[in-house]
This record gives sequence, structure tokens and C-alpha cells, in this order.
Amino acid sequence: MRILLISLIAFLIIGCAEEAPVKNYVTDTANLNPKIAVFKDENDWKAQVTFILPNPCHKIEYDGKVVSEKEILLKYKHTPPEPGVNCIQVIEIYNETIRIGELSKGEYNIIIQVNGKERREINFVV
Repeated sequence: MRILLISLIAFLIIGCAEEAPVKNYVTDTANLNPKIAVFKDENDWKAQVTFILPNPCHKIEYDGKVVSEKEILLKYKHTPPEPGVNCIQVIEIYNETIRIGELSKGEYNIIIQVNGKERREINFVV
């Protein structure tokens, strides 16, 4: 009787449990909110930009910069993987240092743009 009762309780517990849904990492979007670090290297200012991508099938490509009076726009292109493409599930870190150049004293904004959309802005003082 004891074995039957334990078996019945175990059966009820197992029957009530749900499996967690499997996350489809291939279709997840990349973390397009980059990290930015600005630093001076000798006479030049530089920006180090880091993106975290869910796998190596996501591509980030530097597309140039636009420097105006107090604003520096860094442009990137993001290309997600084609639907249905199998890709190894390993976090990919994209890290690039961009030369900004010499800057006069003052306050500046750096804006990161991905596929035409602003993703991050920081303010720094020279």
C-alpha cells in the first residue's frame, strides 16, 4: 500500500510538471546596445565600441564616422543570419577601436548608429 501511494504521488508530480520552452537562439536579435569607452592615446582621441552578438552568424560592420562641431557619429551595419541558417551557438564579441582624432577642449557627444537607428549616446569632456 505504501509503495502504491508513493508511486501515485510521484506520478502526479511528474504529470503536473511542464517543460520550459526551448529558446531559439538562431532567431534571437543581437544586443545592439553597444558599450563605448572614450580615451586619449598620445594626441588622438579614440572610441572603443563593443557589441555582444548571440552567435557568429550575426555580422557588424563599421560604416564610417561623421564628426561635427561637438558631435561624433559612428555608423555601423548589422546583418542578421538568414532564416533557417544553422549557426554554432556561441556568444560573439565585436570589439573595435575607432580613431576620432584631435579634439579641442569642450563637451562632446558620441552617438552609435546601427542600420540608421541611434543605439547609444554618451557625453564626454576633453
